[in-house]
Amino acid sequence: MLPGDPVLHAIRTGGAWDGDGLDRLVETRERAGRWSGDGRLLTDLALAQMLQADPPASPDAGNARLWERAEANLRAGLARSPASPHAWARLAQVQLVNGRPADEVVKALRMSLMTGRNERELALPRLAVGNQVRHAWDAEMTDEMLDQIRLAWHTHPQGLTRSAIRHGYADLARGVLVEDLKALARFEAYASRL
Repeated sequence: MLPGDPVLHAIRTGGAWDGDGLDRLVETRERAGRWSGDGRLLTDLALAQMLQADPPASPDAGNARLWERAEANLRAGLARSPASPHAWARLAQVQLVNGRPADEVVKALRMSLMTGRNERELALPRLAVGNQVRHAWDAEMTDEMLDQIRLAWHTHPQGLTRSAIRHGYADLARGVLVEDLKALARFEAYASRL
């Protein structure tokens, strides 16, 4: 167990953590990443850097450097340990923030799906990021993202509704849910309360 592991656990489980703990997580992952071949150390470091840089829209130069370093650490970590759907999804998010071409973002999303299609907690983040590069989807990616809507609906219908309205893919969600008119009616009822 490394110092910083309790903070990482808190982040992953929605628990409480503070800036000092996040700094400790960054410091320990930077040190351990230099001598270990475990790519997860670098992808964990990238997660901490993303949290330090939040919000992504901040024009601060230090913030931009954190997002760039997070992308570099995700790439390095995935080169060592590529079977991480969470890290691939984070890479897609970071690439979007860093202004990378849409096809690169789609490739990272596709790898996230290939390594863990049914990871329920990733469906909404994938949809939020993916919708922003929808113009770059091919037919296969469209089918994959529609499946993510189905997965999210069965897991957390109110969360899907909020995310679809907030991130602008309500039209896609409605198109999927029209297959089940009761589900579509529930979606519309949830949407009317937002």
